Amino acid sequence: MTREGYCPECFARIPIEAGNCPVCGADIAALNTRDCRDKLLSMVDHPLADIRLRAIIALGLRADEQATDALAACALSHQTHVIAGLAIVDSLRRMPRAAAQQALARR
Repeated sequence: MTREGYCPECFARIPIEAGNCPVCGADIAALNTRDCRDKLLSMVDHPLADIRLRAIIALGLRADEQATDALAACALSHQTHVIAGLAIVDSLRRMPRAAAQQALARR
């Protein structure tokens, strides 16, 4: 039985030992060397709600104002997910106020 994971680029289900994603062609090893912020920002779009939620919370704890646009976009993309919405509000509350307000206004 082949174990599966997700491509860090397109989130397609792929064999865990894949070197390249068979769907988008991404180099899995290269994507796994990205810095923490980039990984968390990409996880905000993950198809699994629990992974999105973990990324939202982690970005809030980092208080990284470069995450404000991704968080605002996530809130609008997943409007029916109340728990994620509350976590996004909490994460944006931790950001510099001007950055959070600008991100929300842009969306």
